[in-house]
Amino acid sequence: MRAAVPTEAFSPYSAKRPPIGVVCQVALASIVLSAVVLAAQIPKMSDTAVPIVFAALAWVLFLGAASMLSRVGPFAWGVFRMVAVRQLLVELVIAGMLEFVFIYDHTPGKALAIFTTLVAVFCLDIALLIAFSVARYQDPA
Repeated sequence: MRAAVPTEAFSPYSAKRPPIGVVCQVALASIVLSAVVLAAQIPKMSDTAVPIVFAALAWVLFLGAASMLSRVGPFAWGVFRMVAVRQLLVELVIAGMLEFVFIYDHTPGKALAIFTTLVAVFCLDIALLIAFSVARYQDPA
């Protein structure tokens, strides 16, 4: 159980925060690397091991960032939720457009499955990153 911190003694600017932003950015880099390697192989689909490893790394990093976020002490959860929900809606629209393009271009089944997992972690990761970046300097409610 966490000890209550008086809000008058707490400053969001001086609070120590885990490196959630950095972990989310590394996850994004992993998503981009996976997509680039996978897109380079689309016509023949020779080996999907590298894109799958990068996709799995992106998921592990995202889950690690979410786990670190769940352990943050005093935090502006109301602001976080407000920004995360709206950003997730934006990302879902983008994901829908990307999936439409993949299906319209007749992306092979194995590549489509990997791209879909990459789009899913992309949506969640961007929403977490932006919501955390906005809420980290707000006064906890």
